[in-house]
Amino acid sequence: MTYLKLLRVNNYLKNFYLFMPAFFSGRILEASIALNSLGAFLLFSAMASAIYIFNDSMDVKEDRQHPEKKNRPIASGAVSLPMAYTLATILALLSLGISAWFSLNLFYVLLIYLGLNIAYSIRLKHIAILDISIVSLGFILRLEAGHAVTGIELSKWLIMMVFLLSMFQAMAKRLDDISIAEDKGLVSRKSIDGYNADFLKIALSIFSAVLLVCYIIYITNP
Repeated sequence: MTYLKLLRVNNYLKNFYLFMPAFFSGRILEASIALNSLGAFLLFSAMASAIYIFNDSMDVKEDRQHPEKKNRPIASGAVSLPMAYTLATILALLSLGISAWFSLNLFYVLLIYLGLNIAYSIRLKHIAILDISIVSLGFILRLEAGHAVTGIELSKWLIMMVFLLSMFQAMAKRLDDISIAEDKGLVSRKSIDGYNADFLKIALSIFSAVLLVCYIIYITNP
């Protein structure tokens, strides 16, 4: 159970964005399309776990001061930092190695995802707006991974819709972090520096309206 929490298996739901190109094109039931998408899903999930472990390792001091995140395997001491770094490295190398054999285009997508998230974990997550933009780009890369293994072209409206939805989710997460920090009287985490509740509430309202418009255009576009 400890290692399932470390791998963040529950967050694999995010990787179902990989299936969107196949689903919205109406080809999800084609055997080759479904199997290729499933393979990409598994490889992306392994890479995502490697990133989660690396990010938790970088945030261990802050997580120990958080009412919920202090129970994470690394923050609680259930998994040591050397073990965490070793596991993250193995998962990343396996994901890249198998993807290079499975689909070279998928390999490039995973390599970009890895580099982007290492930069995010080390520095970029402390820069307001840029941090949530990188999180959203991660979802676009999931779409690209689905495209890479199926060859199904991506609609610009689908890309915009996924980007806006992920931005909405990231902003909501920042708003939640601010609320927790204020309620518990905690020291502000670096991840919410540069944000305030009023700005996020206004931004969420705007993004929800634009997202709805993009979705309507997408599903009515031939």
